[in-house]
Amino acid sequence: MDQYVSNFVSKTLILVLTISFLGVTSGDYNEDCDCNIIVTANGEGRVLTVDSSEIVHLHGEVSNLENITGYQWSFDRNIVNETETDLNSTDINVTMYAVGSYNITFTISYDEETENGTVEQTVGMSISIFVDEAEEYDLDEERGLFSVAALLQLAACCVLIYLVREGRK
Repeated sequence: MDQYVSNFVSKTLILVLTISFLGVTSGDYNEDCDCNIIVTANGEGRVLTVDSSEIVHLHGEVSNLENITGYQWSFDRNIVNETETDLNSTDINVTMYAVGSYNITFTISYDEETENGTVEQTVGMSISIFVDEAEEYDLDEERGLFSVAALLQLAACCVLIYLVREGRK
């Protein structure tokens, strides 16, 4: 029964966090750069829930912004090795292993012309990903296989008892 309560609590927590993040994650218009930024995970914007060990395709795009000098993906939890977080790419794939919530930010670097010359600026957009436990193996589906294994073990025990008794005679 404790497993069901724990599972219910974790799914309820994920739902509450999802609802709370809806207003602050991935969006369209960004006032800081007067541009449009979109971040998706497996084609979903704002929030995504996946099973542990699932590959997630992250995509970021920006429009109405000139002089882009680079892109960077950053993770609030360590899910990939150091070199993958600095990929200068709008698309990356990561495998989500640890159960929990992740806030992933897509940052765009660009040059902005000012009175004093060119200044490098950055602007970013985040998306939230929740990793749930992978579905557990259902023993009921394989009941027949386990029954056969149990019968084989019982038969092996009977043979051993017979051999021991014959050896004592």
